[in-house]
Amino acid sequence: MNLQRLINEDGFLREGSSHYQILFTRWIIECILASKENNDEETFTILYPYYEKLLKGCFFFCNNKSSENNIPFPLIGDVSPDFSPIWFKDFYKLFNDNKHNTDFRGWAFIIANYFNEAFEQIKLKYTFKFNKWMIYPESNWGRLNFHDWIAIWHLENSK
Repeated sequence: MNLQRLINEDGFLREGSSHYQILFTRWIIECILASKENNDEETFTILYPYYEKLLKGCFFFCNNKSSENNIPFPLIGDVSPDFSPIWFKDFYKLFNDNKHNTDFRGWAFIIANYFNEAFEQIKLKYTFKFNKWMIYPESNWGRLNFHDWIAIWHLENSK
């Protein structure tokens, strides 16, 4: 598995899709949970650093102002037909300090209710500071937070 070809140093997939960023991170989390359950330290050791990077990339897309009726990240780039973005509606709630949130839906519901003990062992207490400007030139991602407005863009490399 050559993950460094898929995931750059900033924690973004080279694919350039917010939905695939969440979907791929979900897959890595599930592989890590399986490795913990099966005492597979080698797989855990390989995947965990990528999980930390990918999660940083996921939180870049977080819309902390989303309403109950919206998904909490913008759809930029390709959208996978495998899982609707609404399946990840409560993705970000998994990483807050409320361990017993019974209002989870979609994938977060499964993790919180069936894998909670294992997830708590690998869970990163992630606090993402939203600066006014967030630029990742190597990844071609940018974000501007201005009052109640959020602008996120991805520029394709012309090389």
